[in-house]
Amino acid sequence: LVELYLHEREKDPAPKWDRLAIQHRHTLHELYALTHTKPGAHAQDIIFKGEKPKGSIFDAVAQLGNMSASEAAGTIMEWRIPFLIALGALGKKAKEPDLVLALINRMTPTELITNTKMLEKLGVTTNPALTGAYQEGLKKAQSSTKNILKTTRAAENIKNEKLKANLQGVQDKQLASMAVEGNWLVLGDRSGSMQQAIEVAREVASTLAKMVKGKVWMVFFNTSPQTIDVTGASLDVIKKATQYIRAEGGTSIGCGLMRMLEAKEEIDGIAIVSDGGDNTSPFFHRAYKKYSEFAGKEVPVYHYHVNGDPNGLKLYCQNEHIDIQEFDLTGGVDFYSLPNLVRTMR
Repeated sequence: LVELYLHEREKDPAPKWDRLAIQHRHTLHELYALTHTKPGAHAQDIIFKGEKPKGSIFDAVAQLGNMSASEAAGTIMEWRIPFLIALGALGKKAKEPDLVLALINRMTPTELITNTKMLEKLGVTTNPALTGAYQEGLKKAQSSTKNILKTTRAAENIKNEKLKANLQGVQDKQLASMAVEGNWLVLGDRSGSMQQAIEVAREVASTLAKMVKGKVWMVFFNTSPQTIDVTGASLDVIKKATQYIRAEGGTSIGCGLMRMLEAKEEIDGIAIVSDGGDNTSPFFHRAYKKYSEFAGKEVPVYHYHVNGDPNGLKLYCQNEHIDIQEFDLTGGVDFYSLPNLVRTMR
């Protein structure tokens, strides 16, 4: 399979293959070597001999450190050299304002947000020209929905409060284009070994909190519920409010919904983040029946299924004819794609 992959990549036109090799040369070297795959002539020269053909992107990267700031900036723009590759090749010269400006102008919205912490170190908060270029780049990111959690996580790691506020403003505009109706309940599993569920529940709740027009409640459960109103709250606020939540105890998914029933709160959607190992009363399917009688409607249920115990929740709901939509996260959690899952909930 790897051999077929490598040969297929070599069929790509030179510029496309060269861009792959400039970023992943060491990985390609390992793949060829470990599978004893014979490379083609061009791949042999680049990957194993380390040649840098005149006029190629490899030659351009090799020369960056010897160029003046303006020349290096032009080269980065012309060849669209990836940010981290350019940064490594430039060394200390990367801190020169002209070069940082070129790097900012080169970046896609995703690269700009992902590398915000690095740009902060390179002076984007202290140099007015760099600050202006960075803010222009953020305007492009506002229309992108695939960078929402990248924006959130970047904001978490930034020390400069003004920069943090700019990123949070971008996130607000991104989420405004992904509106979800109604009041929502996020049930996060905090039973034994469910640390991953706790983290995913925070992400789902923070995305919903910015996205919905109604209220958002978050209930962490094991055999007892812990309720937090997170309406309008950002991820860093939710993390601070839930920093002492630990994964321990048994599992009663229904206790969180019963808390809403006791409070007579009206909800229009439920997101459950759990392995589905519902093993302690009140069970979710029974609590759901009681809540449906109170509300006079069957509230949509979405299950973010993480690894853990057998998924009893799914079986119980099937037996009771409760419709439950499942997002399978057992193969791993891609936090940057979670907003797109949340976006589909109705």
